Amino acid sequence: MAVDLMRIITGYKQSVALMAGMKMNIPEILSKPRSIKELSEILKIGERALFLFLMYWKFMGILKEENNVWYMQEEDCARLKEFENIIKHEQNIMECWNTSQNIIESLKNSKKTFSQEDRQLYLSAMNGKNLEIIGLRMIREYRKNGPISYLEWGNSAGQMSTIIAKFYTDAKITIVVSNQFINSNDLKLTYKKMHKQVEIYSPEDLYSKVNKFYDIIHLYNTVHYYSSEELKKTLLMIKEQMNENSLLCIADMFLKDEECENYMYLLDWITHGGTNHLYIENVREVVSQCGLQISKSIYLREITTDLIFIKKEG
Repeated sequence: MAVDLMRIITGYKQSVALMAGMKMNIPEILSKPRSIKELSEILKIGERALFLFLMYWKFMGILKEENNVWYMQEEDCARLKEFENIIKHEQNIMECWNTSQNIIESLKNSKKTFSQEDRQLYLSAMNGKNLEIIGLRMIREYRKNGPISYLEWGNSAGQMSTIIAKFYTDAKITIVVSNQFINSNDLKLTYKKMHKQVEIYSPEDLYSKVNKFYDIIHLYNTVHYYSSEELKKTLLMIKEQMNENSLLCIADMFLKDEECENYMYLLDWITHGGTNHLYIENVREVVSQCGLQISKSIYLREITTDLIFIKKEG
């Protein structure tokens, strides 16, 4: 067998070691250099067992050790802080969803749905640093100054609009809520605190608003769930809200044969998610059928996300 079978079998150990260390607050404690004895007293853990655990973190490349003194570099602490919500979400997925038994049961068509708590962990993981990176790319692609009208649609839960509002202080913001876990009243309160007016609609309500055009439209982490019919219906609905200068940005995750990290999402889609558009080529076909044109497509490897920028034909 050409693959590294032992690496596959034991790969989970790195994840659980990282999660255990985060629960014990190792990064914050070791932001200052400490000896095993000092760390043992803080954590109330025996020195021998703690030494073995720290060695594992060291071999993962996270910790440093010099002359029996252990520490974390500042940039490594900051990086783990950025990923804190993702780590919490993935721990929940590993412990509650992607167990071997649950995968088997899901394959037999007994898929469960997220609880409110599961959903909040998911939203916190997906709507952090990811959205900042996507937002900057989207603004750079739009390349226009002055007041804009912005439409946010999908699983970003109103968070992308807060990023847009920082760059376009006079932006008129509309959010389409199509998810039962996203509370419209909470969104209104968030924007009230920011002294921003926001309009919130369901997809059907938005469709009834004629002659309303948006400069930037963002469709986030939603497309891969749609069937071809659902995607076509949504894009045609959005097309009615676009003029010749509008920019639509689809940000989503699709499989790539050359990018192995994308395949980790397959188990999530089996046990609790769902997907109808595995590959970006599937989306391109529907975009073309709707009379829309892809102006640019970018893959952001650091967040395993594709950005598809779309204009109205003609």
